[in-house]
Amino acid sequence: ALMEQTLFAPGTANAEGPFLRLLEFDVARMAWTGRNLRYRLEPGATAIGDFNFIDERRALIIERDNGEGDAARACAQLYDNVKWSLLAQYPWSFSKKKVQLARLVAAPTFGWRYQYTLPTDRVGELLAVFASSSVNASPILEFDIQDGKLLTNYPSIWIDYQYNVTEATMPPHFAQLLIYVMAFNLAYPVTEDKEKTEYWRTVAYGTPSENMRGGYFRVACSIDGRARPPEAINDFALTDVRPV
Repeated sequence: ALMEQTLFAPGTANAEGPFLRLLEFDVARMAWTGRNLRYRLEPGATAIGDFNFIDERRALIIERDNGEGDAARACAQLYDNVKWSLLAQYPWSFSKKKVQLARLVAAPTFGWRYQYTLPTDRVGELLAVFASSSVNASPILEFDIQDGKLLTNYPSIWIDYQYNVTEATMPPHFAQLLIYVMAFNLAYPVTEDKEKTEYWRTVAYGTPSENMRGGYFRVACSIDGRARPPEAINDFALTDVRPV
């Protein structure tokens, strides 16, 4: 058995040396033998994270220091995922794009006539799919998404979707919301303080009863909604039905 950390020198609060004690156990007698060896740590290491024998004579040891990683790197590690998730939580007007999809030469293997490549900057689900570029075109429902491709029987396809915007194109209300949401996501990894985490969650998303739709998120959605032009009600098959 290998001790996880160094032992204190007798009568002190200092490590006895840059090594760990390896204690021998007799599995046949189910007793400690009293024999111990020393495993020397690499410079900077203070403990082990894992220790496993890979055969009768060799073992794999993962050493570690006494820290929890660089707290400054937590922001970089979380940022892209938080930004992507926040963009997908609401149909933000500034991240909406309409494009015509490129039809692939090869036809789908079964079921559909055509397949199209979806944009690589797409965030979340498609907002709408159209078989025409007409301003008053109604969305179609006859399509499927498989392996990053759109499958349908229509020979031409346009889509509305949200894309992963750059920081330079973010409006102030979304940039501020992103700051609050990042603070919420970083609060516990950096401080390990549940009260601070709850505080920033409330600032960003409101109370639990608001289901992540309160706080500054509600404010940002309201600001974004005022900038969105009103959408016309287009003709739809069901609206053509009239009582006799």
